[in-house]
Amino acid sequence: MVAFALLKRGLTCFCFDFGGSGQSDGDIVTLGSRESGDLDTVVSFLRVQGRTSHIAVWGRSMGAVTAALFARTNLSIAGVVLDSPFARLPELIRDIVARDLAADVTVPGLLVSAAILALRTSIRRRTGVDINAIDALAAAPGCYQPALLVHAVEDELIYPCHSEALARAWAGDCRLLLVGEEQGHNSMRPRHIILSAVAFLCNVLGGGLKDADAIFRGVGDGSPPAPAPQAPVDPNSTRAAMLQQLWLRMAEESADIARAAGVEREDARGLEEEEEESEEEAEDADDDWERPRALCTSAAGGGARTAAL
Repeated sequence: MVAFALLKRGLTCFCFDFGGSGQSDGDIVTLGSRESGDLDTVVSFLRVQGRTSHIAVWGRSMGAVTAALFARTNLSIAGVVLDSPFARLPELIRDIVARDLAADVTVPGLLVSAAILALRTSIRRRTGVDINAIDALAAAPGCYQPALLVHAVEDELIYPCHSEALARAWAGDCRLLLVGEEQGHNSMRPRHIILSAVAFLCNVLGGGLKDADAIFRGVGDGSPPAPAPQAPVDPNSTRAAMLQQLWLRMAEESADIARAAGVEREDARGLEEEEEESEEEAEDADDDWERPRALCTSAAGGGARTAAL
């Protein structure tokens, strides 16, 4: 749906899977640390092709964090759409632990910190990635591109406070759209949100210097559009419509009556023709009967006359 909306507005799309995700090779994802290198490869490829002018990035969840980390080091990006990013990975881990464990038992904060430290050490030993370095909030003050952030109010994985913190720290023009309507982390975004993001990308990809009003022209506030007001009912137009319907109904009834009368006339004509044919057949039968009698009578009159017949 997103790609279709972009293509409909004349924007070309390049969709790809990060390493270890989707149909790409690899077994490990690093939640933005190495994925920013994948994004750099894609952007470099597009630049070399020479078929693109301005490039913007649209990422969701891990892709949104990757876009934020990449934007800090690549100022040629025209703008970014960040859907459901987390501000810092350790904070996200802390939120998950607190939500899943603290609901049933009281977990001391010191114990949670110790668990995160142990997890950090294990991940660093296995992958060489430091989870503390996956910090979109630290990258935000160095990001001067326009940004549109989207986050579901009822996101069950990443709380909207992460996007709120990023929006406050972002150096460039930024707007946050909070989505309700029972939206979750993996929910398909409503149509008005997608259209707002497409409008934002059309603005930033148009080139030239723009102020905030021009950048976010056509971008809503995240709430669904109000239903269109119904036009007032004109009594005269209503009466005319009723009369027109009545006239059409009467015309249809007249046509039905005419068709029925036509059928009756055809049937009557058919009966008359059948009667006439019957009378003609009867007359022919009488003629045929009289003729043999005449022949017989002539034959009785004399042999020469009979031979002539």
